[in-house]
Amino acid sequence: MAKIVAELESERLILRGITEDDAPEIVEWRSDPEAYKFFRSPHRITMDEHLAWYRNNYLSNENRFDWMCFEKSSGSKIGVFGSVVLRLTGGGYRDQLHAQARSKAQRLRFRSSEENNRLCTLRTSH
Repeated sequence: MAKIVAELESERLILRGITEDDAPEIVEWRSDPEAYKFFRSPHRITMDEHLAWYRNNYLSNENRFDWMCFEKSSGSKIGVFGSVVLRLTGGGYRDQLHAQARSKAQRLRFRSSEENNRLCTLRTSH
């Protein structure tokens, strides 16, 4: 099963939906103690654990979208991040954006799409 995730592009970055082929980098980055200390389940992950999450949870989750981030000038993979649409009581929505980078682990949360648009100026490449 394939998940359709918009490809995004900025002046410096290209973002495309994660695939199973990204597993080695994601496992390496996600297993860094400086990164996993920010996660709900802070521990070093295995390739099997990641692939089970990807196949059994991520692909079927209609509210989660993850991107692999490439530096445009070098083509190097430099990080991975995702966006989760959370349904609030009363029918509203809130976007949650979290990021993990190779050199510095960080977690970013934006309260609304309006704030996302102001802080992240990304355009689709289509």
